[in-house]
Amino acid sequence: MSNLNRSVVVIPSYSIEDLPTGLGHEVSSDFLNAWTIGWDPRLLVCLGTLPEWKRTDSGALELENALILCPEVCREKVDIPQRERLNLGKCAMIDSNRLSRPALFDEVVKAIRDSNPENENARVLENTVLLGEDFYALGYAVLQVQILAKKLRYSWNLDWIAFSEQVMNAAKASINGDADETERWIQASFDALSQERDRYCSQQIYLLDVVLLAKSTLSDAFVEQMETTHPFSVLATSEVLETMRREHPESWGRLRAGLEAGKVSLIGGLRHEPISSYRTYRALFEDLREGRESYQSLGVHPPKVFSMFAPGVSFLHADLLREFGYVGALLNAWSGGKLPELDSSKIQWQTNSDSTPLDCVLGHVMDMSDAESLMHWTNKLVKQLDYHHIPTVVMAHWPNQLADSAQDLLRVVKRSPALGTLDVLENYFQSTTHSYSSNTFTNTQFKIPIPESREARNQLRNNLIEQAQINVRASRVRALTELWKQVSPDKIPAEAIARAHAVQRAAENIALDASTVSALSTSRETEETVFQARVGVLELIAKALGLGNVNHDGANGYLILNPCSHPQRVFVRDLSGAIDPQSSKRVMGCVTHHGKSQLVVDLPPHGFVKLRATGIQSNAGRSDVAPLVRNHSVWQRMTGKRTEIADSDWTMANEYMEIQIDPKRGHLRSVYVPSKRGSRMSGMPTLVAGEFDSNRKWKEEDFLSSELVGLQIVENSSVRGCIEATTTTKLPSGKKVVLRTRYTLWKGARWLNVQFIVDEASDADFHVIWRTAWANESATIAAWQQGVKGKLPTPLQSRLELVEIDDVENKIFVAARHNPVHHRFESRYLVTSVPFQKKGTINFEMAVGMDWSRPYETAMDLLDTPWVVPVHFPAGESKEDGAWLAQSNLPNVRFEFDSSDGAMIATESDSYSRPEGVDTSSVEKMAADAVLWVHETQGKRGQTRLSFFKNVEEAWRIDAVGQESGRLDVEDGQILVHLRPSEQCRIALRWTPNP
Repeated sequence: MSNLNRSVVVIPSYSIEDLPTGLGHEVSSDFLNAWTIGWDPRLLVCLGTLPEWKRTDSGALELENALILCPEVCREKVDIPQRERLNLGKCAMIDSNRLSRPALFDEVVKAIRDSNPENENARVLENTVLLGEDFYALGYAVLQVQILAKKLRYSWNLDWIAFSEQVMNAAKASINGDADETERWIQASFDALSQERDRYCSQQIYLLDVVLLAKSTLSDAFVEQMETTHPFSVLATSEVLETMRREHPESWGRLRAGLEAGKVSLIGGLRHEPISSYRTYRALFEDLREGRESYQSLGVHPPKVFSMFAPGVSFLHADLLREFGYVGALLNAWSGGKLPELDSSKIQWQTNSDSTPLDCVLGHVMDMSDAESLMHWTNKLVKQLDYHHIPTVVMAHWPNQLADSAQDLLRVVKRSPALGTLDVLENYFQSTTHSYSSNTFTNTQFKIPIPESREARNQLRNNLIEQAQINVRASRVRALTELWKQVSPDKIPAEAIARAHAVQRAAENIALDASTVSALSTSRETEETVFQARVGVLELIAKALGLGNVNHDGANGYLILNPCSHPQRVFVRDLSGAIDPQSSKRVMGCVTHHGKSQLVVDLPPHGFVKLRATGIQSNAGRSDVAPLVRNHSVWQRMTGKRTEIADSDWTMANEYMEIQIDPKRGHLRSVYVPSKRGSRMSGMPTLVAGEFDSNRKWKEEDFLSSELVGLQIVENSSVRGCIEATTTTKLPSGKKVVLRTRYTLWKGARWLNVQFIVDEASDADFHVIWRTAWANESATIAAWQQGVKGKLPTPLQSRLELVEIDDVENKIFVAARHNPVHHRFESRYLVTSVPFQKKGTINFEMAVGMDWSRPYETAMDLLDTPWVVPVHFPAGESKEDGAWLAQSNLPNVRFEFDSSDGAMIATESDSYSRPEGVDTSSVEKMAADAVLWVHETQGKRGQTRLSFFKNVEEAWRIDAVGQESGRLDVEDGQILVHLRPSEQCRIALRWTPNP
């Protein structure tokens, strides 16, 4: 009979620091059970030795009188001949077989007794023990500290003899029931491990326990979670907390008590989680404000650490979160998607290189319900301990869902800082130092999951396009309403303000919720609501200007408004009646044909123009009159002084460019700029067989050749020209597709409108592609997304607003109604995929142009239609034809008026320059008269001067909760604002009192 005197665990690798990955939860849990069971105090006393590890090869397993535990991952590596040799050496080999720790212990006890029934030491196996779970935790700590030491310094120098003596003393005290001695010696053992770890690296490891909440995890599991004694953070939207308060009062009471005691901290920040990478800066702002208010309505303090469970974090969040007083952010792809990856966990996150950074924990999340994460606990820590000064690991799990080994880790943490120290996220950010470096990310690095089905991808794409138009128009309704509230407070009722804000919020939230991304649908009702709100605002403004009969009956003119802070050239088509060009010097071109007028007019910033007209009819909305087609006269041809835009040689020209349409193929052959030789760009529509794929890798043979059916001038005047090319393309299936491409050029426009029309088609058979080509192969491509200029993003990762192609001599712009799908193909092509508007048809417009002075604003203007309302001018009215109301002196700065609700300004002058973080809650405050959103649009630093219809007395930058953060200079009633590249900020002001 044998007398076992060794305890061995077989490992599946050459050394302990090279344990294999990809084992999964069950196999990893089995390995950890096999490792830790040998540290049971009864086994330690019975065998008289601490466990050791051996490889699976025959040289390492030449053992005698040893208890050998073989995890499942090693079972096939220890073959039958090897097992027979071990049996001859009087060893007891036990396969773990995925047994739980208690069941595995019973197997070990049985093997020891079978090996020598007369062994008196085996009697201790029946004893009860003290702190038995702490011995398992000690075994887990030995594994992890040993791996950490070998990965950091390639050695493991723990004084094993002294450590063994401490552990054995603790084990003997445990089975003898001596609580004090057990505690003393087990703590000494943990302290020895801490000292060993400090020899290699003395940095503190921060552990952040994050409990994820969903509506399905709010009952018993959460109540059990609240029984834990260590601090943790809860990630929950206020919507989930509302459900908890309503349906699970016991859980809600426990959570409130934990928050008040400081044991629990809330992280999150939103009421619900939309896909933020599709939203405007102001929409993100409103999301955070709504979230803050919803937490407050529950009677809890809003989170100071931001995190989102749903994918779709925006690179703009960094600036916004500081505005809302957040101390940090936790970024992780909880439910899919992809985030930037860095070795360091704690970083400083910036929107751009000039903005103030926000502390952030990026990734480095361990799933505490997955034993494999706990098996490889130190893998992600090694680089942090070696190179970074704030090693951090996020421990994430659903309520009370922890792997067995997670409990071992938590017991280690209670006794030793060797593997980390627990803290809540809020305290972590407030107590740790800043990171050494700052990191600037873009939306291309915050990738959301793209729907797998073709239908869902196409639906998402189409809804992004339509939502963009609705959102731009709704935003302008709100901004113009707020402006005219300042101009004429008694004429703009409070209901109009509330309605305008509600309309924009509805437009921002059209069916883009993360939970419904696979079944999006654009609300036509919202589009109609925006239109009606716009009509209402126009009528109110007309009345404020003293104009009557705001309808077609009896109208003798038009009021045209500019809802933007930049001068705007608008192109009005099919306006009822004959416009009097002499009624305003701002009319740049006008043609009347059969009672309909085509009009080009320059609008002042945030201003209006009045135009007199005759013959205005109530059916102005219908375009049932044949368009004007006028050819050049012989004299014009002889002198070369053309007044009409289009010509029969298939060219179109205005002051800025000459367009040539290829007479043989019907594509845009060339674009010429006056005084410059050579074509600046060209473009070609073509068909591609098969369904649309946003991740397609393009090849030249993908583009099908087409035949020109015909060219015709469909409209031509001194104001507007339009040439239509009709082509047919034969698909591989044999089916022929007729594509009509309309090229339209207005007088005074720096862009060409391109419209694609297919009447009958199937989006599974083909899709239409527009290829923009430029001359310089070394041209660079940039794009505006969420109002910020950056690199061309991955398709569908964010709503794209504008593409810029810089070929040194000119800048070419492509604005495709926020079409998010653009690819660069080869060195001189931009491929733009045209969506189906609805099943079976295509009717899509885009614009290509050059050298836009205000590119972002121009792209936004293309999404809107002119703000025109028929009015009646009273007799004897002034001849003043218009005026501006607010403007910036820089072309790269736009601003709009916003709600001033909650914007409070301190009256004490010394509070304007208070240090950051100083409490000013006791300072007397007064309400701001107006609030502006100011946006730098071209990625340039600058100082802008903002002027208004009346003088400004004082102005301040304000944060998101309406508190001033810096006073601005005011000169001669104008505000001076220093802006960082792409900065978007809020400004509060007070007007000079009217005399």
